[in-house]
Amino acid sequence: MKTTKVLKTRFWSYAVGTMCLAVMISSCEKENLEAPLIEDSSENTLARAVYSNRTVGFNKSDQTYTNSMATSDFGSIGGWSSGEAGAYIRANALRITLKKNKVGSGSGMNSTVNVSDGTEYEVEFKVKFNSGFEWSRGGKMGWGFSIGNGVTGCNGDDARAGQGGSVRCIWYAPDMSKGDNNGTAYFRPGVYSRGMPDDCAENFGAKWPSSSSLQTGVWYTVKIYYKQNTSNSSQNGKLKMWVNGNKFLDKSNMWWSDNSNNRKVEKLLFNTFRGGSSSTWEANNDHFVRFDYVKWKRLAS
Repeated sequence: MKTTKVLKTRFWSYAVGTMCLAVMISSCEKENLEAPLIEDSSENTLARAVYSNRTVGFNKSDQTYTNSMATSDFGSIGGWSSGEAGAYIRANALRITLKKNKVGSGSGMNSTVNVSDGTEYEVEFKVKFNSGFEWSRGGKMGWGFSIGNGVTGCNGDDARAGQGGSVRCIWYAPDMSKGDNNGTAYFRPGVYSRGMPDDCAENFGAKWPSSSSLQTGVWYTVKIYYKQNTSNSSQNGKLKMWVNGNKFLDKSNMWWSDNSNNRKVEKLLFNTFRGGSSSTWEANNDHFVRFDYVKWKRLAS
């Protein structure tokens, strides 16, 4: 009887131990399923970080700036793979190729960086256009803000419906067309918000420089500041822009959104491409836009 009892006790101890081990294994499997998302399974499996404050420089050897490198530097980044072939590190700067005879995102780079949601943000970057750069009519360049659902692309109806907005910096040459580089080119804002009157981006008549032209082969430091409106009906949001420390836009009556879910900065936009949509914005040759660094900071959550 004692032997039988001992055997039963050992059996139940073994069974319980086996069941506990099974539960532990099952729990581990669930944890693995909930691991951080990976940017691209074909690249090195880097966990996608989301940053509220970050400075990214490009002090690397000359090489293609791959999706895995961008993920390592920026964290949760999207869209880089499609433009990767035109992204290159050269002389410790990020060089983006703008393709000839093309406009829109296919002419350059169109990427996003997920950041910690914030009601107040600033971003700063340093940019240079290659010598002999064909301004043509203009294009988007550098980093900006995606607010809420990130309305762009002449979809002003969506912005007025409270879906969110965006802020980008544009180079613009109103008197030039395809292939031109003799004339006046300047930076101006491209803004989508609940209060915009038209379908395409607002610029508020702001530009820099105010009475001369941008130069090729020269570094410019661009800074953008955003603050949301405080309630659905309040028109007290803020937007400021600087070039080389010179403020050329200062708005304190912005109505970004009438939906509290769509008033925060949720992503950075990295849009560097020509356009517009017509051939007036195209170039006759490939050209380069270079970036020395970018840094962003959430000032309020």
